Amino acid sequence: MRGRAQACGVALVGYFIPLASPSTIGLVTLKKGSLEGSLVALWALLPVLLGWFVSDTEAYTANRALTLVSSAALIIMVIGAQVLRVTISWQWALIAVMVASVVAILGLNLLFPSGVEALVPIMTALISGGDAEAASAIFDQQSLVLGLLTWGLVTTSVMSLIVARWWQALVYNPGGFREEFHGLRLDASVARVLLGIAVLGVIFFPEYALWFRLLAVPLLVSGMALVHYSADALQLNASSVFIMYVGLFMFSPIFALLLVCLGFVDSHWDLRVRLADIVDRTPKE
Repeated sequence: MRGRAQACGVALVGYFIPLASPSTIGLVTLKKGSLEGSLVALWALLPVLLGWFVSDTEAYTANRALTLVSSAALIIMVIGAQVLRVTISWQWALIAVMVASVVAILGLNLLFPSGVEALVPIMTALISGGDAEAASAIFDQQSLVLGLLTWGLVTTSVMSLIVARWWQALVYNPGGFREEFHGLRLDASVARVLLGIAVLGVIFFPEYALWFRLLAVPLLVSGMALVHYSADALQLNASSVFIMYVGLFMFSPIFALLLVCLGFVDSHWDLRVRLADIVDRTPKE
């Protein structure tokens, strides 16, 4: 925040630290707008673009595809942060990140299909542990590869946007992020549309299930925010929130579904108000 040169330097060096570079871009965009955020993003792209030229022969095309995905992540941060800056709504910021990520990956597939095809053996090796037959069964459709790339973009962008907003609060409004995140809640109508399309899509188009599940990301984040709020309101220790993240990591599909359902219920009945009433009626020692 001391100047454009400092921000560009942090974004450039931050390439080597997870989330640092996109979070820096998000912070600049949140405070000064999309133009300044885009200028910082251009500097952050320098080490990314080096990957376009530095690669071995076999992985050359795959590295170029990953370079484009990394570049898209920085641009998506500008979009998501600008939407949050203008609307002051996490709901629309999360939806903007989700839509921008889908457009970016579909654009990659349209403009650079050979790069996506080159990524298939790399991703199969990571998931199947080198089992060629298992890999063939997993990656029998290119849409699954594209879906995984999109999930990677959405996850990285959402985490970076949260970090950027937290940094902004630390500098300009200490404690403000905690209150803002604890109050993150979707409109009931938006929640119904997102979950309805997601469920119908998974049922009638199972081959694109990974894509339709992206629609549940805003509800997932809303559910996580409610857990944070509940732990604070009930004065629980940090381990209760830690358990949530362990559950997401170890039992991802089941635990994520529970959080999505929690976010959906909260969008209709505002569980924070009900929890506050319970806390107020609880006798104080």
